[in-house]
Amino acid sequence: MRANTSLFRSVLLAVLAGSLAGCSSSALADKTTGNQTNIPTTTTVISTSSSNAVASGNGSVLPVVASGNGWSASGLEGQIPPAGGCHYRYFGKWVLPDPKCTPGSITPLVTSSNLSSTICRRGYSASVRPPVALTETAKYALMRAYGLTGSPSQYEFDHLIPLELGGSSNLANLWPEPNQGTPSELNPYSHYGLNAKDGVESQSNYAMCDKGYPLALAQQEMAQNWVLANQKMPN
Repeated sequence: MRANTSLFRSVLLAVLAGSLAGCSSSALADKTTGNQTNIPTTTTVISTSSSNAVASGNGSVLPVVASGNGWSASGLEGQIPPAGGCHYRYFGKWVLPDPKCTPGSITPLVTSSNLSSTICRRGYSASVRPPVALTETAKYALMRAYGLTGSPSQYEFDHLIPLELGGSSNLANLWPEPNQGTPSELNPYSHYGLNAKDGVESQSNYAMCDKGYPLALAQQEMAQNWVLANQKMPN
C-alpha cells in the first residue's frame, strides 16, 4: 500500500495541466439562471455531461492538482456544477460526495519533503484556509448543485481532502457535508469538530505526521472513500 509520492504527483501534474478553471468572486451575491448556478466573474459552470473528475488508468478518480492553495483574494478556483447535477453516495449510513462533482483537490505546495513546515506545523490549516467571505456563496451554490433545500447550518462546507492532509480549496475539493455523527465515533481519540469525518481528518494528520503514512496514498484514500480511509490509516 506504499505509494511512490513523486511519481504520483508527476502523473497528476501531467494529466491535469491546464485543466483548472478561473476564480470566482463569492463576495458578490450569486444568482440562478435557468438550471445553472452562476457566480460572478470567471467561474465556469459545467454541464451534466462534463466533470471535474480525472480518471486514472484503473478507472479510479484522481484528485485535481490546484494552483497554489486553490484560491486567491478574487475567489475560489474551480467549477460550479449545475443545480441538481450532483448526487450523494452512501457507504453504509455514511454520506460520500459525488466523485464527478467532488473528486478532491490537493495543493502542490505540500510535498512529502516539506511536511514539517506545512501540514505537520501547528497553525498550518488556518494559514491556508480561505475567508468566509469567499466560501459562503460557494456553499449555497454547491448545496443547489447537490439538490439540497435544508438549512445551511445542517451542512459543513467540507474539504474532502482536509487542509491538514494537503487538500486545497479548489471547488473540486469542497462539498456540503451533512453533519453526521461525532468526531469520536470513528476516531475515539478525537473530540474536536462537528461530525464524524472531522475525527477522521485528525486521524489522517496523525497518520502522516506521527506514523509516516505516505502522503499521496492518504490523499487518494480520503478522496475515494473517507470512511474506508479511517479503516486503513493508523490511529
